[in-house]
Amino acid sequence: MDKSTDHLQLGQKAAAWNDVAKEYNAAFPVSQSKSTQQLKRAWEYIRNRVKKTNSSYIRKCHETGGGPCPTPPKLDELTLLAESVMQNDLQPALEQLDSVDVESGLEGINCTVGTDGTLQFEASDGELEEFGLARIEEELPSLVDEAVHGQSSKSCTTNSTTTATSSGSSFTTPSRGSSPATVSGCVSVKNKIQRKRKRSDAKSEAIKKLRLEQTVHRERISSVLETEVRKVSNKACEFMDGILECCRMITTAVVKKIEECPPETVLKNIKNFQ
Repeated sequence: MDKSTDHLQLGQKAAAWNDVAKEYNAAFPVSQSKSTQQLKRAWEYIRNRVKKTNSSYIRKCHETGGGPCPTPPKLDELTLLAESVMQNDLQPALEQLDSVDVESGLEGINCTVGTDGTLQFEASDGELEEFGLARIEEELPSLVDEAVHGQSSKSCTTNSTTTATSSGSSFTTPSRGSSPATVSGCVSVKNKIQRKRKRSDAKSEAIKKLRLEQTVHRERISSVLETEVRKVSNKACEFMDGILECCRMITTAVVKKIEECPPETVLKNIKNFQ
């Protein structure tokens, strides 16, 4: 400060404070009149209180290692506005996530979807067969034909032997010298047994294949749900970071404005204080 002009600056400040006191006393009754010194002390009290409040928030930020600054005072309206905007921004995404038809590809299977996105299957073999009945019917003929014709059929033995079927019954192969009709019947029965066994094996393979497809489908749905939830969470975090940054900027601007506020505007602050 230049001491040669110090008395001029002090004189200007004193004149400004006198003008503030005159304007204040003219706006209020005589019983509420204030002197220049009283107005100065009130202004200093307001300024120090605001600085102290904001300093406590800054200290809390440093204590948390530079974490997010708490919401400054007198910003409740801004906080409510931010929450409203965030809700309106995220609501369409949440509705889209809720509208995902997870069970559209699980018709015929008893499946429950948990709150965490996991799928729990309660399907029996019969339900799996019904679920993939059309596919099994399409694949069974080719599987059976491949299984039956892929192996060379064995002829009936010449000696009389007994063979057990899958159902528990038995039949006796004819001995040498049997009639052609008997031999033909023996071959027909053996072919039926083989076809029955191959059909059962093919059905088991088809059921295993359906189970594998269900597992893959479940993992794919879980992955889609996890991706959508992650997108919504990231969007919410980014929006909250923007709101916190806006609060920091507003706090800094308010503190700076208070420190640089000229005496001419003290009247409005004193009215708000009272």
